[in-house]
Amino acid sequence: MRRSLRSADCGRGGLVFGRLSLVLLWIVLTGCSSGVGAERSGPQCAPSEVPHLVLATGEGRIVIELLQSATPDAVDRLIRLVDGPVFHPGIVADHSSADAAGYYDGLVFDLAYPRSSLATSMRPPADSILIQTQIDAEALGLDRRFIETGAESSHVWQFELFPHQAGLSSDDQLHPQMKEWLTLWGERHSADFLIGVSRKQINEALGYEYVAGLNSQKNTRGAVALDPFDATRSTPRLVIVLADAPQYDGRRMVVGRVVSGLEIADAISSRPLIPAKAFKNRPMVPVQIHDSIVECRPSPEPPGSTKGAQ
Repeated sequence: MRRSLRSADCGRGGLVFGRLSLVLLWIVLTGCSSGVGAERSGPQCAPSEVPHLVLATGEGRIVIELLQSATPDAVDRLIRLVDGPVFHPGIVADHSSADAAGYYDGLVFDLAYPRSSLATSMRPPADSILIQTQIDAEALGLDRRFIETGAESSHVWQFELFPHQAGLSSDDQLHPQMKEWLTLWGERHSADFLIGVSRKQINEALGYEYVAGLNSQKNTRGAVALDPFDATRSTPRLVIVLADAPQYDGRRMVVGRVVSGLEIADAISSRPLIPAKAFKNRPMVPVQIHDSIVECRPSPEPPGSTKGAQ
C-alpha cells in the first residue's frame, strides 16, 4: 500500500486571494499547523501479520520489523508518521505530487559511528514531535543487574549521577533517591553506598520512568531504537544498533529490529566522515532515504509464541 495524498506546506506563500477561504477550510479539516500536520492512522495489519518499516535508499532497502509488544504506543505513532502527511518546509521538493510525504521521506543517515550505530536525521525543530518513552525495566533485567565493586560505584557516581545533579538548575528537581545519595557522599566522600544498587534504581534516580507489562528489547546488534530527547521522551530519529550497547538498556527505547539490509547499514556507517570536530560523526556524503513505507507481512512466528523473550 502507498500514500495517496500530498498536501502543500501550510506556511507556503503566494496564495491568490480568491483561494484564501478554501485554504483556511483545508487547514481546519486537516489539522495543519506551522510545524507538523495531522497524522493518518496508517495500515491496520491482520492478527497473523506484523508491520514492517521499509526504508528505500540508493544503497538498497533496509527492512525493520516493528515490535508492537515492546512499545505499542510508539510503534503506532511511528506508523502514522511514516504514512504522513507531515507539513514542514523542505520536506519534499515538489509539493504538487499526488503522493503524500511521510516523516522519513527525504531524510538522510547523518550520524554514524562506524560498525557501532547509524542514525537518521530529524526535521527541525527537534522538539516538534516527541514520543513518550515506555520501557519495562524488569523485562530487561535491570532490577537484577547490580553495582558490584567499589570501582564500578565510583565510575557510576563520577560519570552518571554527579554530572546529572550538577546540570540541574534547582535541588528541588532531584529525585529523592539522588538527594539521599548526595547526603551520603557528603558524609563519606566515597560512592561505596552504591554497591548492591540495581541499574533500575540508578536510572530512576536519573529521572527515567518505567512501566510494567511490555516486552522491552535490549540494545543488541540489529535493534532499532528511538533517540532520547530526555529521560521520559524520545524523538522520531531512528538509531540502528550495529554493535551490542548494553549501556543504553533502559534508557533508549527499542521499537524494532532489522530483518533485512543490516549489511547495508554497516556499509553506510563505514563511509568517510567529515574531518572536523564541529561535524563529529557526520558523513561526508550522507545516504538519503528516498522513500519509506509500512508493509504488513506474515508474522515470523505463530501466535502465542514467546518471540523476543529476555
